[in-house]
Amino acid sequence: MYTPRREHADQTTEVELVIKRKRRKPLKFKIALAKIEEIARHVGDDIEDALLNMSVMEAGNDLINAAPERTYPGAKSYSAIQHALTISVLLTVARLFDQDGPHRDPNKSDKASLPNLIRLLSQKRCAEEFARRARSWIPHMPDISDSQEAACREALSGAISSYRTFRKSTSYRNALKRVRELRDREIAHSLTRPPREALPIYRELFDLLKISKSIVRLARFAIEGSNFDYDDVERIMRNDGDRFWRMALLGRRSENTSDPQLDQDAH
Repeated sequence: MYTPRREHADQTTEVELVIKRKRRKPLKFKIALAKIEEIARHVGDDIEDALLNMSVMEAGNDLINAAPERTYPGAKSYSAIQHALTISVLLTVARLFDQDGPHRDPNKSDKASLPNLIRLLSQKRCAEEFARRARSWIPHMPDISDSQEAACREALSGAISSYRTFRKSTSYRNALKRVRELRDREIAHSLTRPPREALPIYRELFDLLKISKSIVRLARFAIEGSNFDYDDVERIMRNDGDRFWRMALLGRRSENTSDPQLDQDAH
């Protein structure tokens, strides 16, 4: 009987790989639920960090662009701050979509990312448990338990379908590929060979963060029952960024007042 020759003793055929995958044991139920809650908290914190950095970056750029004829002291320092903020947003976005390779057991992954969150939420046992918990979100109002459960199921379905739609989008996949490539080739490592693809642009980072906000908002509602609005958070952070840059670049302590000496120095 003919047996295909292997070049390496540890080489695994596709059939053997499928068998190994089938043998993977699922996470224990309580561990899976705890992991979902932990990942949701981590990705929520990551999104808030990215929103803060992006809001500060946008506020500075908008203030500079509003008066292009004006000169400001410390131009190199300003550029360094904006560059650092951009790198921070890029690293956070890449981390949000991070996942292990196909040969690694996903149940052993310790990455707090959207792929791992959606993978666990897609399990029927987990979805049913969060739907059951939703019935007691407001324990003193049992008459709305059915509607609370329905809202939880709708949020779960929305989070999962939004992520799957994102994964099917060529533009989003290409944007994420460029983000990862820039992280791996320019930030995490300094490689001599040039990137194969064009580097990510600001708009792509914004779009990836936007879809992340949408998915995590729905997921956190289903998991925690909290109606968390990242748009409100972004508005608050943008207002804070506006106040910072008005003081830093114009010497204005508020929108309508200014420090004459600092304003003179800014010119």
